[in-house]
Amino acid sequence: MTGASGDLVVESPTGRLAVPIGPDGWVSAPLPDRTLRLRVTGDGGRTVVTRWFTA
Repeated sequence: MTGASGDLVVESPTGRLAVPIGPDGWVSAPLPDRTLRLRVTGDGGRTVVTRWFTA
């Protein structure tokens, strides 16, 4: 995906955490749990969600 802005959402079994995407496209987020997935919506409106994984 290219052109994502806004927030990256870190989802865990205990909740969600929205983290702003920087102007350079990078993010830095604390990991609330070891099991999580990531969700981002591109500027064109397409949402991408990873599978659940263990960090």
